[in-house]
Amino acid sequence: MPVTLVWGKEKGLIGRTDNISRLGAFVELNKQIPAGEAVGLTLELPAYTQDISVTGGVSCSGTVFRSSPLRERDGVQLYGLGIFFTDFASSRDKEKVSAFVDHLILTEEQDIKEGLKRRKEKELAHQEAADKKSSIARQDEFQKEALGLLRQISTRLEALAHEFRSRKK
Repeated sequence: MPVTLVWGKEKGLIGRTDNISRLGAFVELNKQIPAGEAVGLTLELPAYTQDISVTGGVSCSGTVFRSSPLRERDGVQLYGLGIFFTDFASSRDKEKVSAFVDHLILTEEQDIKEGLKRRKEKELAHQEAADKKSSIARQDEFQKEALGLLRQISTRLEALAHEFRSRKK
């Protein structure tokens, strides 16, 4: 989500969060801010619910605890900043972040459960297909054995019939 940072005399540095928790966020920014520096942040929480009172802007301050080059995009170097939240502008802002993180956790749990369900369904379908293939193979093998036995019986019956006719004459 979009984030605006203030650092020293630098105002309006625009970045985006890649990860967020109740304790902090990982921010991608086109400016490196050294570890240990204090920053101001304004997070723009998305409209993830119909309750708009828990979405929108959140203001807080934080400390950069990690700062490293990430990658280049469109010729611009991006940096990854691990920022620990140190204070919120209001208790409501802290509650909004907490509610959003709860939403993310719930969504991830649901996604995991659905993914596991799809995986089990896929494995079951694969097993059923393998079982069907195996059943068909067993039926084919049974039919081959049955035909082989019928041929042996037919051959033996023909031999007995021939022997019976020979004795009759």
